[in-house]
Amino acid sequence: MHRALLYGAFGFLLVTGVLHFAVDVVHQHLSGHRPAGTESTYYFGLHSAYALGQVAFAALAILVVRSGSDVMSKIPGQVISLAAVAGWFVICLKFIEYMPPRINIVIVACLLVGAAATA
Repeated sequence: MHRALLYGAFGFLLVTGVLHFAVDVVHQHLSGHRPAGTESTYYFGLHSAYALGQVAFAALAILVVRSGSDVMSKIPGQVISLAAVAGWFVICLKFIEYMPPRINIVIVACLLVGAAATA
């Protein structure tokens, strides 16, 4: 059950990071919704860093769990994971004005807490 929750949490983080990048960066750029300027640069930079940070962290965590290592099952791995999720949640509250990224991060946090409880 513990590994399934870890795969679920990091897999969900990976998928939502890819989708966030596709919708908020690629689609916005290709459709031309945002005119060129400083505000658009900040928007694309923030959302790119946010989404690609999630993708990179989730992919690395999945590789660690898949390799059979129990790093993510021990206290340091759990603390790093929950600290990363807390950081993304703060970024959501401060800079992203709509709800889906907040909901996604709360779901990942619940899955990680469940994984920590079953370790």
